Amino acid sequence: SEPPDRCSRLRMSERCFTAPDLHKIGVLMPLTDNGDPQHWKAMACAALLAVAHFNARDGSVVPAFSQSSGVSSLAFNLSARLYDTAYTPNGAVEAFRVAQDAGSAGLVGPYRSASSISLYPRGDFLDLPLVSYGSTSVVLSNKPAFSRTVPTDEDSAAVVVSAIGGFGWRNFNIVHVNDAWGSPYAQLIAARAAACGLNPPLKIKFEYDDEQSAREAVRTLSKQPQTIVVLLAFVNDLPGIFNEADALGLLSGSHAWIGSRSFSPASVNALVDAGRISNTTRDKLEGMLQAGHAPNTESFGLFKQSFARLSPKECEAMDPQLGGMEPSTFADPPENTAYAFDATATVALALREQREGNLTSANLSTAELLRRVSFEGASGAVSFGGEGHGAGDRNVASLSSELRSWRQEDGAGE
Repeated sequence: SEPPDRCSRLRMSERCFTAPDLHKIGVLMPLTDNGDPQHWKAMACAALLAVAHFNARDGSVVPAFSQSSGVSSLAFNLSARLYDTAYTPNGAVEAFRVAQDAGSAGLVGPYRSASSISLYPRGDFLDLPLVSYGSTSVVLSNKPAFSRTVPTDEDSAAVVVSAIGGFGWRNFNIVHVNDAWGSPYAQLIAARAAACGLNPPLKIKFEYDDEQSAREAVRTLSKQPQTIVVLLAFVNDLPGIFNEADALGLLSGSHAWIGSRSFSPASVNALVDAGRISNTTRDKLEGMLQAGHAPNTESFGLFKQSFARLSPKECEAMDPQLGGMEPSTFADPPENTAYAFDATATVALALREQREGNLTSANLSTAELLRRVSFEGASGAVSFGGEGHGAGDRNVASLSSELRSWRQEDGAGE
């Protein structure tokens, strides 16, 4: 192995060069401190379901799983383990270390862009690629050993600004979390607005998971004449945002809110159940807009059929950390489950290609093979790069561009 001093450059253990096992996938998932446990357990179960489909050669969601280009892959099965990132960059670094020590040959995740920014240099250094199901920041475009099955924020910013302009609005403000995702995303929306002839928005930032900072941002918002608000926030940020907005009368029809797709009615319902947001405040969010991309309807429908056949006990059997899932989750899974399923499928297909080692892939790294993968998946046609996108960025041609209005009664809108 390499000398320990090379490992220490990235604050890794002396075992940082553990040889990868092509049969092992590590899934980096925020299973604790996430604000909505059911959502993330569904995401994790979807990732593990992809491995189960791969091993069963079940092509019902990913037809490529039932196809093979080499004899050696016929007996090639995979295993996957969950590693809790605790929704923080530090937690993601620890999850990465444990997954790498366990011999993972490819990693699914992490979710937050701030976490992926911490991990991609490590993945590049160790040739341990990451395929994220949630990191959308453009800061991560063209980074070695990093790919993603979700649209970038640049793709989403175009949808947001199109929605604002479509309503005939010219003036708006952005309230955003001050992290590696929220700040660049706010800048992209502002730049896109300027290019489309809209007036420059005021960007009001707050610190992640800091209720007082979030409340202060809303107080600043309340003093502005503009009444259109774009909100870029995570679930843990919502109590401070919405409780303060309600107290100041900003949820009573005076302001129109357009939220990012990083939270949903189901997320708010979980916060209500936890006593962090009142029923009264939650009800005032009825009709809030969300703009962005969504999985292809037909592809996601096939995935939902497969996911609906699962039970809480089956998910728990795949990993004990998934205990306590509610049966209703399986009938109507969050849309992000499709991206988690496809991220895992991407790693699985790349590892199969590496195992087969045919003439087209013999001298390529796992990271290089990942970016050559293309398949029909749970979210639509999955491929990477192409016109206007970085080498590891998801091609969004098969995804839907949607503007949705919240319906709290059924948890729709994710």
